[in-house]
Amino acid sequence: MKKYLLTIISILLFLSSYAQKHDNIWIFGTGENVLLSFDNNQLQTNNLNFPQKSLDSFFSICDSMGNLQFYTNGISIMNSAHSSMINGDSINYGRFWESYKCCGYPDQTGYIILPLPDDTTKYYIIYKRLEYDSNIQGPVYSDKFQYSVIDMSKENDLGRVTEKDKLILQDTFDTGNLTACKHANGRDWWLFNKKSNSNFYFKFLFDPLGIHLVDTCVVGDMSYKGLGQSVFTPNGRKYIDYNGHDAEKGMFLDIYDFDRCTGELSNPIQFN
Repeated sequence: MKKYLLTIISILLFLSSYAQKHDNIWIFGTGENVLLSFDNNQLQTNNLNFPQKSLDSFFSICDSMGNLQFYTNGISIMNSAHSSMINGDSINYGRFWESYKCCGYPDQTGYIILPLPDDTTKYYIIYKRLEYDSNIQGPVYSDKFQYSVIDMSKENDLGRVTEKDKLILQDTFDTGNLTACKHANGRDWWLFNKKSNSNFYFKFLFDPLGIHLVDTCVVGDMSYKGLGQSVFTPNGRKYIDYNGHDAEKGMFLDIYDFDRCTGELSNPIQFN
């Protein structure tokens, strides 16, 4: 176990040396709440005593200098003083929210926090709402792609949620698998959302005016919805989408070429 932990820490330090300051602090919420910071490329850990819980971990964001701004467990938003942010008490509300309000959304890859391009005071939390597909607590799907806006110039720089659960698009999406890639212009961001059990992608652009659906595409082979993650390679040339379902339907790994100028996915390869 000790060797395993040292390996993980070494990997984190390696990643930190190349990371932007916006991801300088990570907060883990399983069991005891633990804060990890990477100041001066040195990993530091602190136990936190606050009432907010998370089944997995928290999604956090720092300013350009590496100072913690806020974090969320998918149910509510906490400020840097580890108290509930004004108007941040019930994001992503629905029947699924009611089932997990005690301890946070169990969705490790369904959230992302990005600074608003050309604005150093505003951040967008971008996420997918989860819901049950019947009146009973049956299988789960994602029915809404949403965002909330945090203005860090409010409340003596502790921040306030100024817009909450704003709808980007309503459809039936894969759960989780949310990621972003910086546009080739160095300012904006590309985001993708896949329609559930398909090879149909929604392409969004996040620019100073907000988030916009700019295109849709059908590319590659169909894969079934499952647990997984999507990532862009650090140079932005590849988009990789993993959905693990079961032995019968399969585990799907899709790799695409990606154009950071146009947002186009091409040359798909699928491993099952």
